[in-house]
Amino acid sequence: MSILSALLALPQYSNRVWLYIRSTTVLFGSDRTIGCTSALSSERVTGHYTMTLALLHLVQRLFHEASSSMLIMLPDNHRLQQAKEEVLLRAARFVHSEIWVEHLGWKYARLGDKFEIGRRVTSLYAEIMKHSHLTLKERPFPTLSQTIANVLLHKA
Repeated sequence: MSILSALLALPQYSNRVWLYIRSTTVLFGSDRTIGCTSALSSERVTGHYTMTLALLHLVQRLFHEASSSMLIMLPDNHRLQQAKEEVLLRAARFVHSEIWVEHLGWKYARLGDKFEIGRRVTSLYAEIMKHSHLTLKERPFPTLSQTIANVLLHKA
């Protein structure tokens, strides 16, 4: 996951990272099934959350790259922007259902991990909400921002 995060910063590889993440169900499940990977479930047993923190870092980097690429939106990149929103939606659903809702009940070897997980999820939600005003019709990633607004308002 750290390698994927690092490759996102390189313009010649970032599109490949998006397409890879879109095509795989290993990280965030699929649209039909959202489930915890075996690596993440084993972390819950040991109380050490390095993979969970790396996954949250990857999601933050994905959103950062997607929002910065909106500034240079070209007409031929519309399909890529749709793919990015699909990946971000899947990631947001995974983060909400598998991490945010559950993390308070997990066992922790280091209490700081509990607060770091909470901080990363809330900062991700805040970044998404900061970049898109719900009152604007032509906002970036409208489905993603509406999903996060629903999570914060209706499923808190």
